[in-house]
Amino acid sequence: MKITIIGAGGTGSFVCQELAKLKQVSEITLIDRDVVSEENLSRSDLFEKKDVDKFKALVVSSKIKKVIPRVFNLDSGNIHQLIKTKLFIDCTDNYETRMLLDEYARKENKTWIYTAAIKSFGMVSTITPTHCFACFAKKPKHTYSCNELGIEKKVLKLVAKKTAKEFLLLIKEKPALVEELWFVDSATSEEKLIPLPNCKCNNKFNYLKKKTRKIVLCGTNEFLFITNKKNTATQLTTKLKEFAPANKELFVELLFKEGKARVFPDGRIITTQLSEEKAVQLSKTIEKKL
Repeated sequence: MKITIIGAGGTGSFVCQELAKLKQVSEITLIDRDVVSEENLSRSDLFEKKDVDKFKALVVSSKIKKVIPRVFNLDSGNIHQLIKTKLFIDCTDNYETRMLLDEYARKENKTWIYTAAIKSFGMVSTITPTHCFACFAKKPKHTYSCNELGIEKKVLKLVAKKTAKEFLLLIKEKPALVEELWFVDSATSEEKLIPLPNCKCNNKFNYLKKKTRKIVLCGTNEFLFITNKKNTATQLTTKLKEFAPANKELFVELLFKEGKARVFPDGRIITTQLSEEKAVQLSKTIEKKL
């Protein structure tokens, strides 16, 4: 069976490892837009020092043969082209992408597995087309970063193993986590099942119609900005020369006193260690130069 995983960070890389062991899995499409950072090294067994600044999906595929990498920012414009499998697994770290996945799954009548991990806490649940992620996951008022709260490798492994187990039950049409959220605390070894509300899903698809420009990432004050300005790395270096860009082959890096920005050939801009106000202002300045 072919399956799609969205997100190649700590959770996603461990889930890839677990699913790749299964004979029932023939191919894993791995969708991720980001590159390996220093912070990622402590959250994955697949990423090494030499992999820093390389695309996560490409690094994972070089170490797991069943993985087909797709280096894209998943959005409303490409989700139908990128997710072709009947079942997919969410290993992302932001609310907007999960809402997009939820609407896509309901519209296309697909089932997906939700995974999450922060600090020592992990969660897994199966979301069917007749149930909504939005029923139990309200938009957070404050988005805490992985670096602010930390994340333990032990809980990532537990989440990955539980996800693989739920996947096997799903293909047998006997999922255990429909209308229930599996919760684990790796610090205390506590496990419990939390009943989820069964609300009536509406037929609104706001995220599928929405063109997102800004996304809060799981990092140290990281923001992702989506533009349609495509350039080669060489063109980026020329157009952004006033910022003294460093050409990293896969992207161009701009360093500032407060933080930095990475500009990708496909038009993505990722700012790090900048306040939201400064990040928005900088992204608009960069976009005008592209």
